Amino acid sequence: MKYDYLIVGAGFAGAVMAERIASQLNKKVLIVEKRNHIGGNAYDEYDEHGILLHKYGPHIFHTNSKEVFDYLSQFTEWRFYEHKVLAKLENELYPIPINRTTVNKLYGLNLKTDEETQKYFDSVKEKRFPISNSEDIIVNQIGYDLFEKFFKHYTIKQWNLEPKELSPAVCGRIPVRTNDDCRYFSDKYQLMPKDGYTKMFEKMLSNSNIEVLLNTDYKSIGNNIKFDKMIYTGPIDYFFDYKYGKLPYRSIRFEWETHETEIYQEVAQINHLNFEVSFTRVVEHKTLSGIENKFTTISKEYSLTEGEHYYPILTEDNRKLFLKYQIESEKNSKVVFCGRLAEYQYYNMDQVVVNTLNKFRDEIANIQVDSFKVAAVVVTYNRQALLSECINALRNQTRRLDEIFVINNSSSDGTEEWLNAQADLTVITQPNTGSAGGQHTGIKSAYEKGYDWVWCMDDDVVVYDICLEVLLNFIRTKRETKIAAIQSLKIVNEIETWHGAEFVNVDKMRIIRVADRAVKEGFVETNSFCFEGILIAREIVQKIGLPNISFFINNDDLEYALRIKSQLKDHSIILLGNVLMRRKRKTKSELKKYDCLSKCKQVSDWDIFMMEKYFKNFFIAVKLNYPSKFSYLNAFRFLFSHYRWIFKVVLAILFFRTNRYQRLTNLFRQIVSQGVFAG
Repeated sequence: MKYDYLIVGAGFAGAVMAERIASQLNKKVLIVEKRNHIGGNAYDEYDEHGILLHKYGPHIFHTNSKEVFDYLSQFTEWRFYEHKVLAKLENELYPIPINRTTVNKLYGLNLKTDEETQKYFDSVKEKRFPISNSEDIIVNQIGYDLFEKFFKHYTIKQWNLEPKELSPAVCGRIPVRTNDDCRYFSDKYQLMPKDGYTKMFEKMLSNSNIEVLLNTDYKSIGNNIKFDKMIYTGPIDYFFDYKYGKLPYRSIRFEWETHETEIYQEVAQINHLNFEVSFTRVVEHKTLSGIENKFTTISKEYSLTEGEHYYPILTEDNRKLFLKYQIESEKNSKVVFCGRLAEYQYYNMDQVVVNTLNKFRDEIANIQVDSFKVAAVVVTYNRQALLSECINALRNQTRRLDEIFVINNSSSDGTEEWLNAQADLTVITQPNTGSAGGQHTGIKSAYEKGYDWVWCMDDDVVVYDICLEVLLNFIRTKRETKIAAIQSLKIVNEIETWHGAEFVNVDKMRIIRVADRAVKEGFVETNSFCFEGILIAREIVQKIGLPNISFFINNDDLEYALRIKSQLKDHSIILLGNVLMRRKRKTKSELKKYDCLSKCKQVSDWDIFMMEKYFKNFFIAVKLNYPSKFSYLNAFRFLFSHYRWIFKVVLAILFFRTNRYQRLTNLFRQIVSQGVFAG
């Protein structure tokens, strides 16, 4: 028989691709699977006591992507479930990932706030530079003792390698928290398929255009089956007959035990840290599915060198080996390589789904949502954890980006090593030239590669998965408007605090908040923006140039926005009323809330520096673009409107700094001499 597509593998990548091709393109699909079941490693089945078992280890669904959640919801109902893990050290149990509760219990401390916990971590961490492995990245955050207790021996058991032999990306995937959140994941959607993963896969593959052939190695079918194109989700080295050698994986052996008891352990999963205990973790499967039963079944996991492919071993040598196979795969236009094994990546389930949906749109259906070529530019400096979250949000966009540029301002916290393991990013490492220099480099690179729109952001911004799609949809519906740049509203952390939604009244030198009007009216035109999710048109770069490197940080984005409005008066800067992103860090507005002398202790040298740059660069930005409208009187009125902020910083210098006279003199010089009276 003749098929339109042959898909190798019936895991997430193969099943999602098959469902999309069958339902959206009405094409005939044959799935060939070497195992005797569908679902890949997510396969589950009931034992003789009616307990649903995850035969290849626990698969906990979690995602921040609404697209992934909505897509899979077509094939399953959900049961709310938040996974919790305890780590057994000697005879005590501790929350993992490490958080404030972990530290308090382990060391008998009484840390009460995030700030106190971070201060403790800062006191015990060891400076590692450069960060080149998994030991470095953890010790650099929390010190050697916590690393040794919670990471070292467990990692050796799991990987049969010392942490210092593994990429920073391995242990770096596990967060370190300063709060008391004991959930293993912090994603928006944390659920389990109500009837299990296998039932979900059965519904996904129920289309009459799909046939499934089990217990079959695709190489054994030879020329017996005809097809137009192949989707390959198996091991990439096997596809090429191991011509460069085998890519190594860790495997797992399971020991299953059934006990006649309601509950075996207090949480679904307990990791055993002591090296003397030969298994890595114990999982109570009944907890995952919420089944009530007088019996319970547990699995003990033992790591193996040979066996089923579970975890790619991410070392530099293995990455180089994979790249050889990747180059070979790019030469084969009749095969699409897709999924965890074909891409040699340590993907979560939601990442496999969103990557497969994107590949379907781009490489199979050739769906052109629009004709725009869009690149993202992310500037980063020493915030690897935030950067990782930012990048994953960009990868999860429903409207896929054509390229992601990361401008690394010479980070020393493991960022460079993490970036080296990300094959889908275009990384440019340069001396630290601040946000201004980073955006200058990134926008220039995207412009030179011909992109129509450049999406600029800092590494602490997390965009929602529909963000880019919404921005581009607005641009398409407003073709009569010359849109220079567009962004959505954003909130700070998880609280409903607008950030960066402002209009600058240049005549009176006042900042007007416009967020509420944007929400009420759907959008507003403004004359300012932040390099935190702003989408800039190519023609703007062509006409007004690049960001001003001399600004380094703070109001470099305002200067660029004012330059647009002063030179291109017929072009619009749009602020949408949708909340489509959030900023993870605190803002200077929180500094303004210090309301007593004791809290002035919290004002750091960095806070002082940022305030100096804020005012100095604000005045320079106005002078450069509206010199005839600049007024010294209005400048001092602008400073006075921020008197509480300035007063707290002055108090901090007077009461909690040495060299008070020199610091106050420098503050005055930066703001007044080099700001108000500059030029």
